[in-house]
Amino acid sequence: GNILSQENAITRFVARKLGLAGQTESEQALVDMLYEQYWCTFRNNGISHEGEHYSIEALKGLERRGGPRYQEMRRVNNFTRGERSLAALGVFEERLESSETGFLVGDTPTVIDLALFEALFEL
Repeated sequence: GNILSQENAITRFVARKLGLAGQTESEQALVDMLYEQYWCTFRNNGISHEGEHYSIEALKGLERRGGPRYQEMRRVNNFTRGERSLAALGVFEERLESSETGFLVGDTPTVIDLALFEALFEL
C-alpha cells in the first residue's frame, strides 16, 4: 500500500474510516473547515498548544469578558494572547450554540468534537 504522511491527512483518513468525518458532503466540508480553524489556532499550525493565537496558559485564570469575534480580528493586532485565545474559543462556542444536537457538526461526534475535547481537557 501507500505510505501516508502529514498529520492532517492521516487524521482525515482515519476520521473517514471511523465515520467521524461527517455524514454528508456538506457536513464533511464543515468538519474540514472547523478542523482547519482548530489546527490554525488551538494547535498553532501544528507547532504546539502554546502560541500566538491560542495559549492554554494565557487562558488559565482569565475572566471572560466581551471582545471582538475571532473572525473580526486582524492578523496583526494589539490583543493579548489570552484575548485571542478567548476569541478562538468563541468560534466553537458560537457553533455549539447554533447546534441543536450538542455536537459541532451533525448529530454524532466528529473528529472536530474529539479534537476540541482534547484541547479543552488541558485546561
